[in-house]
Amino acid sequence: MIEIINAVLRSLGSLLTFFINLLPSSPFTFLPLDNHFFRFVDYVIPFVEAVAILQSYLLVVITFYGYRIVLRWLKLASA
Repeated sequence: MIEIINAVLRSLGSLLTFFINLLPSSPFTFLPLDNHFFRFVDYVIPFVEAVAILQSYLLVVITFYGYRIVLRWLKLASA
């Protein structure tokens, strides 16, 4: 029984890996933020912390709306 469960999990992992590999690479280029001018600007405006807070906020909002969409689909599927 354990062998069957392991085989199913391996096949699900392989399938998930296949679909993830179909996705394109990231189109964003990340610029290094370690230069002399940025240090002065970051002293006045905490840019790095603002970006981290914005990332966290966007992650929470996207997760909320994602769950909301899934729950709406489930409600329609069960009706």
